[in-house]
This record gives sequence, structure tokens and C-alpha cells, in this order.
Amino acid sequence: MPLEDLRSLPEWKKYELYEKLEREHHGEISTKAHSDGFPAVTINVKGKLLYITDCLSIETWWRTKLGLTHYVIFPPKGTGFSTSTKTLEEAKERAAEHFHVKVAEICEEKGWRIEDRGFNP
Repeated sequence: MPLEDLRSLPEWKKYELYEKLEREHHGEISTKAHSDGFPAVTINVKGKLLYITDCLSIETWWRTKLGLTHYVIFPPKGTGFSTSTKTLEEAKERAAEHFHVKVAEICEEKGWRIEDRGFNP
């Protein structure tokens, strides 16, 4: 049986299928890299290869389901730190740990930039 290819579907349509699979087959789903290369993956239900999709849409759907937002926090000079958390305060706490600074130091007035990249399917 050929795999059903979901890659060309709109994101919302993929998310509907992911919800259905999660609801009907919780704990019986796995993914595996597909030979087409990144970001292609197969979705397997009870060991049966059923779908080919992209891991990026699965990741976005899952983070949205968990209520996470994706933040990128840039220090005054240097590269950004990327994290997914439920609140901006949690993101700042993780960034403070990463950059070895106090949470209170992470603010725009002190030259920091915070990008809320969200997860809006």
C-alpha cells in the first residue's frame, strides 16, 4: 500500500489529521526519517507506514497543542538563543541561564531584542 503524501496539503489540514491520529492511536504512533531527506518523515501507526509528511509541521502542531510559543532572544551583541516556552518569563529565565545573566537584565532598555515567533497554525 503506497504512503499517503501529506506534504502538499495546507497546514490546517495536516493538523486535523495529526489530531485525529493522536486521538485514535495515542501511544501507537512513531515517525522516521524518509529517504527524500529533511524535512520528510513517515508516520507509522502500530508499525505500519501510512503517511509521508514533514517533521516541521508535526513539531509546530505539537508545540501549539502544548501551548508553547517560540521565542528568540538576542543579547545586545551576539547571536540569539532560541527556546519554546508557555510564557515570556520562562523564556527569559532560560535565556538568562544560557547567557549567564540575571533575568532582570534581559530587557529592551538594556539592548536586548526578543522575537515572539509564535506557533499559529
